Amino acid sequence: MSFDKKKVVLDSTYILPLYGIAVDGLESLERILVSLFKGEIKKLKLYIPSTNLLEAMYKLLKEFKIQRDKAIIDRYTIATRSLIENTNLIILNPITHPEISQLALKIRSAGHEDIFDCFIAGCAIFENAILLTQDKSLSDTLQKIPEFQNIRVISWKIFSNEFLNL
Repeated sequence: MSFDKKKVVLDSTYILPLYGIAVDGLESLERILVSLFKGEIKKLKLYIPSTNLLEAMYKLLKEFKIQRDKAIIDRYTIATRSLIENTNLIILNPITHPEISQLALKIRSAGHEDIFDCFIAGCAIFENAILLTQDKSLSDTLQKIPEFQNIRVISWKIFSNEFLNL
């Protein structure tokens, strides 16, 4: 019996714990991410934009600047390798994908200031996927763009209830 998997594009928030970066308000996230990335939730097909990796690096560099601990920098290589080698995850590169970049720039020109978020949303729109994000302003911006109003944008709480039965 075959069934269609739901495509889900993850905002950078959902990979940060892999880099040792805490995410406030999402206490169950780290434990569940392990299951997601192991492919234990068969009804989902996970995507992350490569720009999420850049955003994680930026956050680690900010932390390194304060603490001056080389182990912080080493976390980038370890976590990124585990993501790249993960066969249950598809990494999209929106910067080198003209259609996704065009979608991202349309979102940016509609008023959303964070270009990383615009690339993430562009990936979700291009893949006709659910966008998993905590960013309400991104969701609001997408609703202002007529051709993007049908993109499904959900929070961790909704995702957990709907797909993880938590």
